[in-house]
Amino acid sequence: MKLNKLKILLLIPLLFLSFSFSNDPLSSFVDNWLGVPYVYGGTTKRGIDCSAFTQRLYKEVYDIRLPRTAAQQYKAVTKVSKDELQRGDLLFFRSRISPSGWHCGVYIGDGQFVHASNRKDDVKISNLNDEPYSKSFKGAGRMY
Repeated sequence: MKLNKLKILLLIPLLFLSFSFSNDPLSSFVDNWLGVPYVYGGTTKRGIDCSAFTQRLYKEVYDIRLPRTAAQQYKAVTKVSKDELQRGDLLFFRSRISPSGWHCGVYIGDGQFVHASNRKDDVKISNLNDEPYSKSFKGAGRMY
């Protein structure tokens, strides 16, 4: 009986493992960048904007070079519909906050995406179906 309780106690922490314990490169990249501050025009861990984040993710995870801005990235992708989304697809949004009028992120599955949010926030995971993202969604695309 004591052995079964011990097994249960040892398994409980496994339910709360961090995103980083996955072996896939996308998950590892995301976990490394969560919490990095948003800085418009930034390209490093000291601060990064949304399109630099997607550009860097694609280079490091897929070895694919993306253009620098969200608008350029949108033009470069093969468009896919929301119901065709796969992990790694680029997501694009209209933005009233960004000086460019654009925002972008990367789909990670289950309605979630990772992005360098905005100047009041940082790199984080958000739900595509939550506002403002559900209302400002412009499109999605694939480069790999």
